[in-house]
Amino acid sequence: MFIGVVTALLALAAPAAAQDDVGLLKALGTWTQPSDPADVVALADGTAVFSAEDAIHGRELWRTDGTAAGTQLVSDLVPGPEGSFPVALEAVGDLAYFYTVNGVWRTDGTSAGTRRLVDFRTASGMKARTAAAENEPVRQRFQPLGDGVLFVQPDAYSGEPELWHLRPSGAKKLDLFDDPQLGRQLTVSAAVDGKVLLTGTYSQYLTDGTREGTQEVYPGVGFAPVKTTDGHLASYGSGGSLVVLRRGETKSTVVSPGLEYAPLRAIGDAVYFAAEDGLRRWTAADGVTTLGGPPPAWSETGGEQDIERSGSTIFWTGSSGSRTRLARWDGQTAAVVPGPAYGLTRITAAGPGTVLFWAYDEREEDGERVLWLAGATGMQRVPGEVLHGDWTYRMAKTRNGVVYPAWTEHGDLELHRSDGTPGGTGQLGDVNPLPKGSEPYGAARVGARVLFPTAERGELWVTDGTAAGTTTVRALDSTGAPLDPVWMDSDGTTAYFLGGNDRLLYQSDGTAAGTRPIAGPFNGFLGLGRVGAAFVFGTDGELWRTDGTAAGTYSLGETYAGEPVAVNGDRSMLVTSGYWDSIWTDGTRTARLPTGRSIAGVAVPGGFLAGMELGSPDDSTLGTELYRLDETATRAELLADLEPGKTGSVPRGMTRAGDRVVFVAGTSAFGTRWYSTDLSGGGLQPLPIGGAVSWPYAWETGRYTYITAWSSDPDRQGMTLYRTDGTPAGTVALRFFPFDDNEHAPLDFTAFGDTVWFSAWDPEHGRELWKTDGTPAGTRMAADILPGPDSSDPADLLPADDFLYFSAFNLEHGAEPWRVWRPRPSAEAPGEPAPPVTIEPLPVPLPLPPAADQPAARRDTLPLKVERATVSVTVKRLRGAGARKRWRVSGRVAESGCSGRLRIDVNRGQRRVKSTTARLRRCRFDAIVTTTARGPRLTLTIRTVPTSTLVAARSRTVRLR
Repeated sequence: MFIGVVTALLALAAPAAAQDDVGLLKALGTWTQPSDPADVVALADGTAVFSAEDAIHGRELWRTDGTAAGTQLVSDLVPGPEGSFPVALEAVGDLAYFYTVNGVWRTDGTSAGTRRLVDFRTASGMKARTAAAENEPVRQRFQPLGDGVLFVQPDAYSGEPELWHLRPSGAKKLDLFDDPQLGRQLTVSAAVDGKVLLTGTYSQYLTDGTREGTQEVYPGVGFAPVKTTDGHLASYGSGGSLVVLRRGETKSTVVSPGLEYAPLRAIGDAVYFAAEDGLRRWTAADGVTTLGGPPPAWSETGGEQDIERSGSTIFWTGSSGSRTRLARWDGQTAAVVPGPAYGLTRITAAGPGTVLFWAYDEREEDGERVLWLAGATGMQRVPGEVLHGDWTYRMAKTRNGVVYPAWTEHGDLELHRSDGTPGGTGQLGDVNPLPKGSEPYGAARVGARVLFPTAERGELWVTDGTAAGTTTVRALDSTGAPLDPVWMDSDGTTAYFLGGNDRLLYQSDGTAAGTRPIAGPFNGFLGLGRVGAAFVFGTDGELWRTDGTAAGTYSLGETYAGEPVAVNGDRSMLVTSGYWDSIWTDGTRTARLPTGRSIAGVAVPGGFLAGMELGSPDDSTLGTELYRLDETATRAELLADLEPGKTGSVPRGMTRAGDRVVFVAGTSAFGTRWYSTDLSGGGLQPLPIGGAVSWPYAWETGRYTYITAWSSDPDRQGMTLYRTDGTPAGTVALRFFPFDDNEHAPLDFTAFGDTVWFSAWDPEHGRELWKTDGTPAGTRMAADILPGPDSSDPADLLPADDFLYFSAFNLEHGAEPWRVWRPRPSAEAPGEPAPPVTIEPLPVPLPLPPAADQPAARRDTLPLKVERATVSVTVKRLRGAGARKRWRVSGRVAESGCSGRLRIDVNRGQRRVKSTTARLRRCRFDAIVTTTARGPRLTLTIRTVPTSTLVAARSRTVRLR
C-alpha cells in the first residue's frame, strides 16, 4: 500500500474550456513486435503447430508448413486481443493436445479440426483449469485412451500429480490404486494396444483406465523416458538398465545394462540407448548391439532430441572428457564429429546425412549457444542464429524444413526455419508485424527542449515538441558501442547520464557538440540536483559533484548506505539516505549531521524542515520528530513532539503546498494521518484525508498538493484522489478510482499550464492519460490513446515551456514519444469571467493532538506496519560489443513503496563481481547491465535499497548466459 502526492500550481476557478492537443510526437521505431513462439510440435502431415502472439489476437494457436505463406493462425480460440494462451502442446498420433485459459483442446492443425475436450466453465473442468494456470506444464502429459485422452494434472492446492481421463462428455479424475501413495508422482509415459503406461517413483503400471485393468509391469523403474517401437515399450530401469515390455506381455524384462540419466530414443524398429561402452541399439529381432563411440549424455532437455537419425547415420550428444561433443555412427564405425561445438542440445535431422543443433563454440570462452549444421565429417556455424540464456526450444520437422524459435539481432524471439544450408536458414516471416516502436525510456529537460533515449538502437534524442524538431543527438559511446543512456537526470538546463556500455558520465545540453563524456567509469549514477556551480550525484555509496569538467568532477568524501534523497535549498543541500545518514553540502564542503534517523525533508526559507532523530538510537530520549534546520544545518529546533518517547511520530512524505508543508505522521492516540504546518513549522493541523496511509510520495510543483489514499472500506477497494492547499477547508476529494492492487494506482502527476496531468487506470480504458483542474468535474481522462480496456501506459511525463512530453503505446505505432501542446482557449467574449466554482470542504475527522500541558488519552503504542515486499525480474540479452555483454534488467516491486533505488548484483558462484543501481519508478524498474566477467556460473540478483517508504526485499536468482 502507498500514498501518492503531487503539488501543482492551479487557479481555484475553473479555466475556460479548451481543446487538448494530444498527439504522437514522431514515429521513430522501425522494428516490429515479437511473436515469442513456443511449444513447437510436428504433426504427421508435414506441418507444425505452436503458440505465438500478435497484437490483434493475443497469444493463440498457429501452424506452419515451413514457408512464410504457410504460417497462419489456426483459430482465434478466445476472440480479441486477450488470447487463449495455449500451453503444453504435445503430439499424440496425428493430433496435438494442449491447454488454454478456457479448456483442454486437441487439433489436427486446421480450424475445423480444433475442438475443445473440456470446457473450464463447467464444474468438471474447473479444478483442472486452476491447476493448469498455477503449475508449470510437464512433458508426456497426454496419451490416447479409448475415445479420449489420459493426462496427468497437478492438483491446484497440493501440487501432487493427479490422473484425469478427458472424454467428449467431460473430465473425470481416476482412482486406480488401493494405496493412494502409488497414485502419486506419476507420468503418462506411452500408449500401446489400447492401454497407457504409467511411470511412477518406484514402478511402472499398465492401465485401461480402470482399477481392475491396472497392473504393475516392472518394479523399481523410477522416473525415466519411455519410448515405443513397433508395439514394444522401452525405458531405463533400476541402475540405468534397459527395460523392455514386449508387445502382448504383461511384465517388463531387463535386456541390457545401461546408464542412468541418459538419453533414450526409439527410431523405426530400434531403440537407441546409453551404456558405458558407448551407444547401443535394441531391436526385437536382433536384441542388443553395441555401436560404440562416446557414451550418450543427457542435456538439459531431459534426453529430448539428444539422439537423431539423418539418412543412414545416427547422431548423438556424446560425453567426451568434461564436455559433450557431437558423435555419429555411419553404419560401420562410431566417432566424434570434428569441430569446436560443445554442450549440444536439440539435434534434429535437416537433410540426408546432416543435422542441426544448438551448441557453444569453444573458441568463445563466455559465448552463447549458436546454431550448427553438421555431417558425418565436419560442422559449421550458421551465421546469425543464437539463443540467449539457458532455455532451449524444441525443433520440429516440416515438409519445407526445420522450424524452431530463435533470437533476432533485435533481441526478439521469433520463428525461424532451416532447409539444411546456411543460406536457407533464418527468420520465417513476421507473425507479429505491428510496430514495436522506438521504446523511449526516461526523459530530462534541457532548457526549452526535452532529451530522451530510445531502446531500439540505444540512441539519444532531443525534441522541441514538433516532429521536425525531434532529432538524434548521439548514437554511439566513446568505444563505438551503442550509447544506451541510463539513469538520466537534469538540473533543467543540462542533463547528466551514464553510457550503458562504457559507463562514463556524460553531460548534454541537447546538442551533438554539447553531449560528451566528462568522467568515469562509474558503476552507478543517481542525480541529486544542483547547488551553486556544482551538480551533486551519488555513485557506489559515495557522494560526488561535477561542474561539467573532468577536473571539477570529484568525490565529496562522504559515504552513505541506502538510497540518497536530496532536499535542495537556496544555497545548500540536505542529503538523507536510508534511516541513518544525513549529510549537508554546498557542493564543495560537506558536514555529517548527528542523526540517528532521518526520514524526509523539505526546503523552506532560511533552511529545512525535516523528520529526524537526533543522536544515536541508544542515547536519544526522543524518537523521530519534526525539526527545523538552518541553512548550514548547524542548528536544529524541535518543532513538535507528536509521539512522546523513543518511538516518535516518524514524519514523512513532506511536500510544499504553496505556503504550507504537508506530511504524514503517526501517533498511538490517532493512528497515522496527514498533517500540515506553515513554512516555519508552526500552525500544525490535521487534514481531512481518509483512507489507509502507508507510503507517501511528493512532486513539488506549486500551490496545490494531490494525494491518493487507499479506501479503508473493505467492500470498496481502490483509491481516492484528493486536492489540498494544506488547509482543511482547501482539501477536496476529486475522484474515486476502483482497483485492488498497487499496479493500478494513479501516477506521474505533472503540472503543465493550468492543468495537472497524470496517468490513471479504470476498467473500461486501462491506464491512460488523465487531467485535472482541481475540481471534481474537471478530473477526467484526457485521451484514450489505446482504445478499449488495454493500456497505453503513459510514462515519463515532463513539461517544457510549450509542450508536455510523455511516452505511450498504441497498436499503430508501438511505444513512441507523444506530446501535449498548450491548450488553446475556446472563443469567449473578451474579459468574460470564468464561471464560479464552489468546492465544499471535507470535515476534519479527528481532533488535534492535545496541548503540551494537557494529558493525552494514551493507548498502547502501535508499531509501524512493515510490509513484505516482493521483487519480480526479467533479464533479456541485448547486442554486445567485443567481450562485453549487455542485459536489459526489468521488473516491478509489489507490496512496498513505488519509488526509490534497487541494487543489481552480478555474481560468480558465491562471489559478487559487480554491483550497480537502478531507479524504481511507478513500482517498476528498467536498467542496462554490462558484464565483462568470463566463465560460467554468472548469476544476477536484485535487492531494494530500504528507505522510509521502500521495504527491504530480494528477487530470485537469475542465471546469465
